[in-house]
Amino acid sequence: MRRAALFGLFVLFWLMLINLPVEGFWPDLDSSWQGALSYFVFKGLQFGKDVIFTYGPLGYVITDTYSGYLLASRIGLDLILKGVFALLMTVTALRLRPALRLGFVLNVLLWSVVYPDALYLLAILLAACYVIVFELSPVLLLGASVLFAFLSLTKFTYCLLSVTSLSIVVGHAFTRRKWLAATALVTGYSVCVCSFWYLAGQRLAGILSFAGGAGEVASGYAEAMCISESWLAFWSGVGAVVLGTTLFVGLGCARGGQNRAPAISLLFCVGLFVAWKEGYIRADQWHIPNLYVFLLFAAPAAWAIFRPPVAHRRLLLGITLILFLLSYAVLSLARPPSVWLPSAYARIAANATAIVHPTRYRAAFDNALWHIKQENALPGMKRLIGQESVDVFGFEQAIALLNDLNYHPRPVFQGYSAYTPSLVIRNRDFYLGDAAPAFVIFKLQTADDRFAAESDAAVLEVILRDYELVAVEKGYLLWKRKAVRQPPTAHQLIREGVAAWGELLPLPSDRGPVWLQADIASSWLGALCAFCYKPARIVMIVESPTLGTRKYRLVRPLAESGFLVSPALADSSDVAEMCRHPESRSSLSITLNRSDSARLLYRNEYHYRLYAGEELCQSGTAGRGGIDPNSSSNQR
Repeated sequence: MRRAALFGLFVLFWLMLINLPVEGFWPDLDSSWQGALSYFVFKGLQFGKDVIFTYGPLGYVITDTYSGYLLASRIGLDLILKGVFALLMTVTALRLRPALRLGFVLNVLLWSVVYPDALYLLAILLAACYVIVFELSPVLLLGASVLFAFLSLTKFTYCLLSVTSLSIVVGHAFTRRKWLAATALVTGYSVCVCSFWYLAGQRLAGILSFAGGAGEVASGYAEAMCISESWLAFWSGVGAVVLGTTLFVGLGCARGGQNRAPAISLLFCVGLFVAWKEGYIRADQWHIPNLYVFLLFAAPAAWAIFRPPVAHRRLLLGITLILFLLSYAVLSLARPPSVWLPSAYARIAANATAIVHPTRYRAAFDNALWHIKQENALPGMKRLIGQESVDVFGFEQAIALLNDLNYHPRPVFQGYSAYTPSLVIRNRDFYLGDAAPAFVIFKLQTADDRFAAESDAAVLEVILRDYELVAVEKGYLLWKRKAVRQPPTAHQLIREGVAAWGELLPLPSDRGPVWLQADIASSWLGALCAFCYKPARIVMIVESPTLGTRKYRLVRPLAESGFLVSPALADSSDVAEMCRHPESRSSLSITLNRSDSARLLYRNEYHYRLYAGEELCQSGTAGRGGIDPNSSSNQR
């Protein structure tokens, strides 16, 4: 009966954790990059060179968008991965006393569907903890090496936590003088990473390039993608982190003389820090709950790992209960029980049905994908593009794949992710080189209240200079590369100086396009705040005759690399209008400011430079050779 119960619990976890691609492939932000990942691997593009993103060549395995590419390997790898996760969860549940076991099982069943990131963080920590608990067993060393290597090539966050966890385990092995075990773990991890990388169709020489590129994107994430939360949400998060740290350290101290307790406590605290950063950088209803779900998973899991003596249980159980109550209170506000309770049952039923009837499952989603393609067809553009290479400017890459075009992306393929100077240069060099696409499907888009021209500013300038507008269809602009491209010329400095926060910077109205560069230095307190939490928001106020006075969020690295501030472009229609009347979108002035609460986080002044850029849309070709941009029938 015990074996039957063990097997039943494993199957329950496995059916719950399987993540089949069930979302439709639509031309929106998340769906586009998720579907594009499988396309990149299918086409053999090299991550780190052709593709720079926080997800690696195995990242498509953990997405949930059905794009029609690599479905068999996607499902097969997920079934194996979730089998490993289910085994870790089952072992953890069996090591708990009945009350905590029930709470752990229910938490995993209810929340792993809605917030899977917390599950991946927990799985990495449990693998590392069990290697330590079972005295560096060779079997567990091999299993942890394989799991860490696989997850390192899916998402950069998992790569960081895997490498950190591996380092902590190696450090623990050194303190125990188990040199062979430490060497075996590092060697096994390295061999597995290279093997998975090669099997994913990547060249071995590109591993370091992938790590550098993904690290570059991740390093700018906090500056570029942060969303502010309310003070109540902030202090709730701080309280949860303090309680979680107290519990993990307290459980370690309760074990007393065991020399493995410090390493395990450190593992859980590192995982908690990652969950905090992941939840509170983009502090919205989709990210904040990741911290609390992680605590719902990790708190009972820590009890299973430490197994503290009876004398210390009452206080630690009280902290665990408070964590549970706080987490459920926050999660219920983010998503009421009417949402997450049915999700668990529906997930198990859907996974079981798909496993029993795989042909029916695929046919249903192939049919749905066909209808999505019909709804998003661009027959006019497809006729003009033919088999020529095409890139998508913006974040709706799905539009190219849904129309079966020869999609040839720039390295940082979603423009809003090119948010450091080196990433901006990589994209610009791609467009200036021989591999530049023949066509560009264009939609000027931004994220998180940024000024639209901030994102991928150097590529935007190249498109407006070296391409001509030939068609507009369903809200997308189509640009064709000119037969003769002029070499780029350096921007001419108009004015530079030092300005105080809130100081008005007038812009010249007779110099054509104007570029802004600003070097904004943070204080040591600001740097510490950015590491432990996130950077404070900077606001740019733009005054324009056409747009009026508008506020935007300024991203420091993008201000450092520079962007087009005049003409003021808010969307694609502004770009089309600028091509017809270049002088109609001029900006009058800009003002940079930061909140009073952030006055100690930045220096009191910043250095700025204004440049005269190259003339854009010089040929005046808007409306030639294709669908007239003025035609309302082509607008969605």
